[in-house]
Amino acid sequence: MVAKYDMNGTHPPAIPIPAGTKVYMNEGWNGNEDLRNCYQQISGSLNYAALLCPVLMFSASQLSRVMSCPTQVNLTLACQVIRYIIETLDLNITYRPEDPNFPFSSTDTELMIFTDSDWATSVDTRRSHGCYVIMFAGAAIAHRSKAHKSVMLSFAAAEWYEASEGCRDIKYIRGILAGFYGFELPSTPTYIDHQACTAMAKMLIFSERQKHIPIRICHLRECCGNKMVELRPIGTKFEIADIGTKALPESVFILLRDVMLGTVSFSELQGFR
Repeated sequence: MVAKYDMNGTHPPAIPIPAGTKVYMNEGWNGNEDLRNCYQQISGSLNYAALLCPVLMFSASQLSRVMSCPTQVNLTLACQVIRYIIETLDLNITYRPEDPNFPFSSTDTELMIFTDSDWATSVDTRRSHGCYVIMFAGAAIAHRSKAHKSVMLSFAAAEWYEASEGCRDIKYIRGILAGFYGFELPSTPTYIDHQACTAMAKMLIFSERQKHIPIRICHLRECCGNKMVELRPIGTKFEIADIGTKALPESVFILLRDVMLGTVSFSELQGFR
């Protein structure tokens, strides 16, 4: 990709896109077909790269929003992501076994999922942007960063929606692991940085304020009731999925990136080690 788009010799940035960056549809597209063709090729390449490198998922998702009407500013931003790839070519995802001789504990290597949503983040559509990251053996094995299909009426609704989406992937992965190990796995820890969501999971009845999210609540409650997942609250600064909901500052991005790639353990992130 670097050679194809002639990005050798350029100065690489420390993060894929500047902190706080959001991409919106361009109303005044100038009709430059050459620019659009180049942008679509780069964006398509980055989407493929994001499948292999989870830290690129938010950047690729944002750039895909303007595939039909990109501007020079959008193209420059896409090129910055390629320059970031140049800087991080040596970074690999490292999976670690559960072994006393390794620095990662059983808590770090178990199957777990992090889910997060940036509520109403898009000012043009007011749709939320959600992300979930599934970790196993100390690093990410599945991830998704995507705008929600409809407008969420509350922060809690956005969080429940993404957690419910993540549970669908968890069910599939747990089935594979159960067949491999030959026994049913314990409940998968599901980390959410929204206390209202974890509290609502324990409520036996719906309240008046929950009428706008009954289906997602029922789905997630069923997953909890079946012991498939166990909802756990977590501080925002420890929320791994935060890397897929917004463009983070350099220090925060690098720390969460290293945990996703298996360079730093989840325990170290929380300061337990």
